[in-house]
Amino acid sequence: MTSVVREPDPTQLGEAKKLLVLSTDVLYEDLGRQIGERGLPEDLIRAGRKHFRAVEKTCRSAICGNETVRVMTSDKTVDRAAHIVCAIADTILHTMGVPVPAMTVATILVQSGLESYCAAYWR
Repeated sequence: MTSVVREPDPTQLGEAKKLLVLSTDVLYEDLGRQIGERGLPEDLIRAGRKHFRAVEKTCRSAICGNETVRVMTSDKTVDRAAHIVCAIADTILHTMGVPVPAMTVATILVQSGLESYCAAYWR
């Protein structure tokens, strides 16, 4: 599945750049908070991880099948990483059809290693 991804707006790029400097645990905690969980940081992290697993499984073929994401992944500059996060977030929103914290999920995917996540698709 190949899809065309629009050029992100400056606000979206700025948000992606801010998220890219956060640790994965902070992102999971934020994700837990965004989906409405309450509690201690470790509870939010646990809820964020669970939500992330559900979204990433649902969206894997759409993300990894996106030719724009695949090509952009070979460039490791910070600005390019922000563009990749935006492209993945757009793909997630399009695939899910419901509101999800797509920028946070996309950032976790990029930080966790998009190449290994998409290895089966990008051989």
